[in-house]
Amino acid sequence: MTDLQIKYFLKAAQRLNFSEAAKELFITQPALSQQITAIENELNMQLFIRDKNKLRLTPAAAVLLRELPECSRRYREAITNARVASEGHNGILRMGVLEGQTLPDNFRAAYHAFRQAFPNVHMELYMQSFRHLRQSLDERRLDAAMTIKFDVTDSPAYLWIITDLNYAAMLVSRNHPLAGQKVRGWRDLKNETLIMVDDGESAKVREKIVEDCRQAEFVPRLLLAPSLNDQMLWIDAALGVGISNTGTYIYSHPNIFCLKKLPFDSRDYFVIAWHRENINPAVALFTNFVDEYIQKQELLK
Repeated sequence: MTDLQIKYFLKAAQRLNFSEAAKELFITQPALSQQITAIENELNMQLFIRDKNKLRLTPAAAVLLRELPECSRRYREAITNARVASEGHNGILRMGVLEGQTLPDNFRAAYHAFRQAFPNVHMELYMQSFRHLRQSLDERRLDAAMTIKFDVTDSPAYLWIITDLNYAAMLVSRNHPLAGQKVRGWRDLKNETLIMVDDGESAKVREKIVEDCRQAEFVPRLLLAPSLNDQMLWIDAALGVGISNTGTYIYSHPNIFCLKKLPFDSRDYFVIAWHRENINPAVALFTNFVDEYIQKQELLK
């Protein structure tokens, strides 16, 4: 029985008069009679007793008259809820955040505004490394990731929007010999050990630093950490100069000294990235909201 047929049956059962019911339903009496017959045939039970000019309900019809209004209401509610979910207004959005990073300012503001606007979208946040963020997006264990632009833009598998500026920084422990000294640029690090993440995490990091050093006319001595967290630990332990960014937790640590924020041409961006084949409707809802929020607030200017 369709939702429309339920409506026809209920009206006929309430009025016990096909002509009156048809008039209220804006259909003809024969059309209503045909629908009732179709319902009886489908259910293989008689619903109305036709006695001269009167209609009476069978016991089966009396049960349907009692039960179907609630069933119909729940059906319509389920369809409404399904439609809301299909548009992303309900559901779960699993979000990855780059390991070791504080939430960038623009992203944080847009994130909280989104949660206020769409409280029925449950947000789950997970901190992961470069490599694990990419793997989780590929395997759909994450729906989106807050990461750094250079790590995802070369792959056609990902879509992304910019949220915040990201400035690289040269960081050392306050126990490092360079702490407190003035560093003009890469050339001053020619004899230092540079700590960065291993290629297995992000080859783009090493490529970027090596190219900057090449332009400064030296080949860097590298110490490659297996993860961003290990890199921060090694910086804190004064094992070398860490090439990180101003958004990391360690940047504001009292034991860490920033030798230099890298110049304008070395800046990058934080982005929200997602796999282009991810079908979770909450992804489009979230990324469109964040993009429009940042543009409206002119947060990147």
